[in-house]
Amino acid sequence: MNGATPSASQSIADLRTVGGFGEERVSLSDRLFFTAGLNVEAASAFGPDERWQAYPRASGSWLVNEEPFFKDGALGRRFTTMRLRLAYGETGGQPPFPYAQFNNYVNVGFTGKPGLIASSLAGNPGLRPERQHEIEGGADIGLLGDRVLAELTYFHQRTTDLVLSVPLPPSTGQSQQYQNVGVLTNRGWEATFTTVNVDKPRFAWRTRLSLAHARNRVESLVTPTDTLVFDYLNAVIPGQPIGVFFGGYYARNPDGSIAYAPVNVVMQGTTYTLMLPVRGTDTLPSGAIVNGRKVIGDPTPKLVASLGNTFDLGRRVQLSFLLDGRFGNKVANFTRRITELFGVDQDVEREINGDTIPRTFSLNPAGRSLIYEEYIEDGSFVKLREVALSLHFDQAFVRHLGAIAMDLKIAARNLHTWTKYRGLDPEVNLFSASTVSRGVDFADTPVPRTFLVSVNFTY
Repeated sequence: MNGATPSASQSIADLRTVGGFGEERVSLSDRLFFTAGLNVEAASAFGPDERWQAYPRASGSWLVNEEPFFKDGALGRRFTTMRLRLAYGETGGQPPFPYAQFNNYVNVGFTGKPGLIASSLAGNPGLRPERQHEIEGGADIGLLGDRVLAELTYFHQRTTDLVLSVPLPPSTGQSQQYQNVGVLTNRGWEATFTTVNVDKPRFAWRTRLSLAHARNRVESLVTPTDTLVFDYLNAVIPGQPIGVFFGGYYARNPDGSIAYAPVNVVMQGTTYTLMLPVRGTDTLPSGAIVNGRKVIGDPTPKLVASLGNTFDLGRRVQLSFLLDGRFGNKVANFTRRITELFGVDQDVEREINGDTIPRTFSLNPAGRSLIYEEYIEDGSFVKLREVALSLHFDQAFVRHLGAIAMDLKIAARNLHTWTKYRGLDPEVNLFSASTVSRGVDFADTPVPRTFLVSVNFTY
């Protein structure tokens, strides 16, 4: 058997940051509130000409329910709380690599001796931090004595000097460089609703619903090419959301159905004719026909939601559960792709059982594994994120332990997932928290189901 050779490594990075801020707050009649501030920051990750940056911010809010015209009117009898707010701010970030401004060297071994070679990553002393400008406005509303609360927010973000790793011509001797290459916008809304459904001494029930929708768009890309592809399929393309899947797709008939073509395959002396899907093609300006690539999916969810309910049974027992969901996002199922290719996927059972002709899935001669559209699946899901039971004790036996009170909590997390995704878990990502490379499942470990028991003492 052949397997991977385990190894371990460690590294030390010297990153120095310094910063300060000034802030002023003003309140008028306890109804109008204003805040303005300025952050000044510096980091050793950037070159001397770009090291110091200033980020202004300002916000204001109006407590409308304290105004006489509101309290004494019909609206005041319906709304117990009404706050309007508006804010603007700028922030910056660190580059993905603390030494991105320098040409670096990496350690190598040769005939058992240590050595150094030039890194394939070129330094960029002119690298600037990404700068995010955000404006948001919203309202906080309370009804029925604040038994119903709503927090509504609309936001618009614009990120300039987007930092990405850009390929370099091989003639430079290096292959990549971090550059400020584009502008990204992100806009959307968030809404949170909290209700007190029942509020009795022996029984209370509270519900919290959170909804969020955001759509981002690459507005411009200052690179020699208009498409940057990272890792497997994720791409940065002007006019598209960041990280869209970009790859091979099915050729289609005029009615939109997948086009098939006969392919002859000889196995063990027998010729089989397979009707296999055809990959789409592109025609270059020169007239050459090549395998086509296009946007085939977006890993960004159209809606993120959570629903939590908390039940108080007397003053000693509390039961809660939380549901999480993402909707409208796509996942690239590379696990299914590789298992089909090497004949160990569940679909291959159809070949073994004779339900379909051999090599329809495994070792497909028409290059089915390169038609990535096949492996882009709906990644929408709802998860039972947590169920928790809390017990509060303040009886005499707790005081014998030297404590005032004791709280016992029993919780179970990630108990069940409702999804049409064919893999193990649509929530995983091969590239962790990458900004661009998202929604890729390649033999990843699912989010584990966990059980927790905790005891807290109050002294």
